[in-house]
Amino acid sequence: VDIDWEFPTTNSQAGNPDDFSISGPRQKGLMTSYNLLLKTLRQKLDAAAANDNKYYMLSIAGSASGWILRGEENMSGLQYLDYASLMSYDLYGAW
Repeated sequence: VDIDWEFPTTNSQAGNPDDFSISGPRQKGLMTSYNLLLKTLRQKLDAAAANDNKYYMLSIAGSASGWILRGEENMSGLQYLDYASLMSYDLYGAW
């Protein structure tokens, strides 16, 4: 299972400005909820694996942007993943 959530962040200026009035108030507990989602998925996948003797991988596609990552202050959910891919297609800088 690959989670491609663009992007779980508590950075109040991330995303579409047209959505700020809706998304802003909901961002405070976002990382706690996101990490709980990853933990729950890992538990359910492990339970399914025990039933059918298969291993189910869990991964995320995450941002390579420092702007977005500043809002991902608690990535304790990484412990539940098999791997994480960094989406760097929109990464830019002064270099």
